[in-house]
Amino acid sequence: MSHARADIRVRATDAVTGLLSTGDRVSEWRLNAAGADDLPNLTLKFGKDQEHVSDDIDNALGVREVRDLPLTIEISEVQRGDKDNANTLTIIDTICAEVETGLTGYTPLTNGIDDVRLLTTEIEMTGGGEWPVAVATQEWIIRYTVDRTNP
Repeated sequence: MSHARADIRVRATDAVTGLLSTGDRVSEWRLNAAGADDLPNLTLKFGKDQEHVSDDIDNALGVREVRDLPLTIEISEVQRGDKDNANTLTIIDTICAEVETGLTGYTPLTNGIDDVRLLTTEIEMTGGGEWPVAVATQEWIIRYTVDRTNP
């Protein structure tokens, strides 16, 4: 028996795998830096599961509760050769739109989920390697309801 959270991780990863811009370059908790040939890519990081007991789910045994699963998605793209900052940032914005559409419109993810919501997007450029890299960090909340006796 797997936890509902594990199922959501799989479904969220599936929702953003195969996007036009990033294809299958999607990983959970990438530990090694990606090379320029592996960009653009997505890295998904699932945060601490925060329990929020909702007042509208009242049960004498108190077994139903609403939980928020934080999800951070890092979108990375390298600025190669003839690209300039504006071009690279346009690519990042395009990928952000694809991710947003993928997560909110992917029926296998949203079935059984109370809400999928984008909270923030932060974009920055870094220049420590051979080529500058643009990184967009999106913070999401995936809200779901569980029975504590069978999460």
